[in-house]
Amino acid sequence: MYFLYYLLYICSSIRPLAITDDNYQECINNASGIPIFVEVWDKSFYESKSYRPTWKEIYSMDDYRGKIIFADLNCNYEPYICQKIGPGRIYPRFVIINTTTGETRQYTGGTNKEEIKEWIERQLSDPIEILKDQSDFNNVLPVCVKMSL
Repeated sequence: MYFLYYLLYICSSIRPLAITDDNYQECINNASGIPIFVEVWDKSFYESKSYRPTWKEIYSMDDYRGKIIFADLNCNYEPYICQKIGPGRIYPRFVIINTTTGETRQYTGGTNKEEIKEWIERQLSDPIEILKDQSDFNNVLPVCVKMSL
């Protein structure tokens, strides 16, 4: 019960939740279907430090309050869960967890705030888009080409 209050606090505050090997499953179970967007990092990689200002800007935005839970995963201290949700040795990386299905999707786009925001918005929107004519297709095509398979 206390953990649920903690999750609600994290959702309404501007601090990301710290995911650990011990609390991962509890985070998923108590998220009530709200997706969790995780920065997977390791303090020994310089790139992880260089992303911090962008990451802070994103998780501090009011646009996502109540829509997404932001979390940090330090692979230096939590290697098991790190490899489970975002395998690899490239840091930092971003992963979104669908807390309803348990599915994870790794972000593979650019490094600036706008590209990351655009990807988050796509993850929060309906995955099926109905195209009515050729101009709709032409507008969506550049985004589709950027998406990873």
